[in-house]
Amino acid sequence: MAALSSSQSGAFNSSSTWNGSTPADGDTFTINRGHKVTVNTDLRPTNGYGDIALYGKLEIGYQGQFRLNGRITIRGNGSAGYFAENDSNTSGFLNMTAGSSMEIRGTDADRHGIWMETEKHCQMILQGTQKNLNTNLSAAIAVDATHLPVNSAANWAIGDWVTVFNRSEDYRVNGDEGFWVHDVDTTNNRIYFRQFVSPSTEVTAVNGTTVTVSNAKVFRKNYLLICGTGSDRNVGRVTGINYARNQLTMDDTFSSSAVGETIYQTGAEKGHLDDCVVRRMATTIKTAISANNTNQITIGNASDISVGDVIVIDVNNDNDTNWDYDARHTVSSKSGNTLTLDRNVGYNIKVGSIVTIITRDVKIHAVDDSTSTRPFVLAERWTSGDGRTRVVIFQDVWFKGMGRNNGSAYYSGVMTAGYTSYCQEDNSSDGYNTQSRYDCVVYEQPNNRSSYTGLNVRDARQFVYRNCMSYRCERGIWGYSGNYNWRIFNHYTTRTWYASFLTDGFYEPYSTVQYFYATRSDDYGFMYHHMREQMNIRHVILLNHENRPMYMMYVNNECVLERFLVDGYRLFPYIGDRAGRVVLLDSDLTNRWNWTAPDGSGQVYSNYGEAGASDLSTYYRNTGTTQFLDIVERNFEYDGHAIWHGGLLAIWNSGENAWACKNYNDPNAGVFESVYVAPDTTVRISCDVKCESGFSGTRPHLWAAAHRNQYNRGRWRTQNSGQTSTQNSTDAEDNGIDGFQEIVQYGASSVGAYENKQITIQPKTKGYFLVYGVTSTSTNIREEFYYMKEPVINISKAPLISKSRSMNKKMGIRNSFVATKKRIGGTRL
Repeated sequence: MAALSSSQSGAFNSSSTWNGSTPADGDTFTINRGHKVTVNTDLRPTNGYGDIALYGKLEIGYQGQFRLNGRITIRGNGSAGYFAENDSNTSGFLNMTAGSSMEIRGTDADRHGIWMETEKHCQMILQGTQKNLNTNLSAAIAVDATHLPVNSAANWAIGDWVTVFNRSEDYRVNGDEGFWVHDVDTTNNRIYFRQFVSPSTEVTAVNGTTVTVSNAKVFRKNYLLICGTGSDRNVGRVTGINYARNQLTMDDTFSSSAVGETIYQTGAEKGHLDDCVVRRMATTIKTAISANNTNQITIGNASDISVGDVIVIDVNNDNDTNWDYDARHTVSSKSGNTLTLDRNVGYNIKVGSIVTIITRDVKIHAVDDSTSTRPFVLAERWTSGDGRTRVVIFQDVWFKGMGRNNGSAYYSGVMTAGYTSYCQEDNSSDGYNTQSRYDCVVYEQPNNRSSYTGLNVRDARQFVYRNCMSYRCERGIWGYSGNYNWRIFNHYTTRTWYASFLTDGFYEPYSTVQYFYATRSDDYGFMYHHMREQMNIRHVILLNHENRPMYMMYVNNECVLERFLVDGYRLFPYIGDRAGRVVLLDSDLTNRWNWTAPDGSGQVYSNYGEAGASDLSTYYRNTGTTQFLDIVERNFEYDGHAIWHGGLLAIWNSGENAWACKNYNDPNAGVFESVYVAPDTTVRISCDVKCESGFSGTRPHLWAAAHRNQYNRGRWRTQNSGQTSTQNSTDAEDNGIDGFQEIVQYGASSVGAYENKQITIQPKTKGYFLVYGVTSTSTNIREEFYYMKEPVINISKAPLISKSRSMNKKMGIRNSFVATKKRIGGTRL
């Protein structure tokens, strides 16, 4: 093996490039500053070329195939900046263009792959041809536009996932948007769409501008709505709603053909510039498939799929709880929009399931599928502001078999760490004019199924994920440690054995996740930690996750997540016991696998659910908002409301004027609230509870306790030894530092009818916080409901402290304890 150094620009396999030496298998190379070395042929020696120190430019172009058995190290710090041919003062540049590929060999110990140094002006631009169907906007559109005017609407199909974006926008704009194609007008080159997560209902009658629907509650005044196709397409704005009659008044006449159609919300939520890219992220299955019954599928449109392409069919059905499906197929033949695959589809598939293309014409693959071959791609972590001069662009690239190398969590597939370039239009300084990004990239199946594999970043600044896909990895997207103004748009993840999306830290106000679609994770769909401030987290679809669809920990109070569609999961979304109050706004959290399914009967778990809550959510360790989720505008309905307290879901029932409560198989779950109680104040709490007819489990309890010494609830406090029973507020010392508990169980008369119970808390010398509510104290009612009216809390005298958020409770101040109602949790309706 020889160590070669470039003497001029030229072809990689030319001896003149290397001062008369011809590259051989295993040789190592230094490409010097200002030299451009090109690969346009098949250069795949048996073992592969060794280490390459890249001070100049290595370009792998059309039909270039390269085998690496070492590490490419991209070096920077050229005093003249970015690479320029024949300028010996410029920096290193790895460039791959359409029709190129790189194979990488190397065992775990070899640490082989591509490495960008922490040096200024390094560039790694890997850019293929846009594989998926794409066009451009033919005119700018404003907010509320109901169609996309495009250069060509040919080959777009109803049900397609369509994305609109500008690759050169300022990082503060966050202008990408995702939709579902509702209808296509090829005559006028228009794509009509519905919003990515959209409320919908059925049209039952039409009379001019009056449209009657099955459920008007899912819409609001001023929504733009769309239904029907072609000459029967109706689009209009809601100018008024009669919710009692389920009638919408529209700004335009709807045709009678709308009856029986599903009506959706349309309207762009963002404006888009003329010539923005319009790209198909996925098309959909048009004919249902039974497992192992056929190797043919019919899709919305196959114009961008060729024989030999690799595709993924999303495993979407009603009752399949597994995750580890081989949903990857190769197209063996094609007839119109019907594809013949390399084998039968081994799972049931519903109409509307998405079909995505893996194939890209720039490929970086492990040289084989051996578990011992573990290459990686890394932009080394650099947190200096100078790091913004580094450029990392992966566009239409196919990564396969990359990672996980055990040398470091960084060697875990594809990882960009620290600063890279970004766009900031009001700053012309070096590094502010090129947006680094993962753009239309596919990452799939590492050879070593181990931790951390995925499409990853750490300490990224203003970095963008756009239109990417992760298939069969441990973490579809992983934000290692903290990431700042990190933006994710239109990403699809499926078949992950840990999490579809995980961020360890998510900082700064322009951070966002929008138009994210994740299915079939083993453990978690959407893991979200350390959110320090409000961000745009919206339009997220989480389907068919074997365990939890969501997991949130260490987030700020009143963290708002908007327009989530969550369906098909074993365990209720986990709100961590160290998270603030989380709000799920204008979202659909039904679960066809359990009792919250629209028809009330789950496809898998029938009439119960699972939660797996923390022990800190038990009623005698609670604070009132531990593991609390406030579900506002539940299932898109304007008055829909539910609250989650870690192990119990309470859904507001306007007919009962009460909370419908159901324990998710967690002992001591309940619905709780806390309030400040002033010194020398007596408190009385009462609440009406009704158990459903035929109730056979342990009836619930009305309960209250002081926060202080709550876990012991007064035990071991008034005797030196032997005191193992809890103390009530009378027995506990009135100095206020001893815990106490008041609890009373509802009786048999609460079955089928409301029963009132009361508890009285004796005055204490010191002020304290009181937690109270209704608890089930048992798991044997997980298949049964009870209804809980708003508790009534009264105090014996007004506190001296006023205008405190901790006291913003409607409490009666009266010695007679005349009832005054108090809403126990969540947003007041």
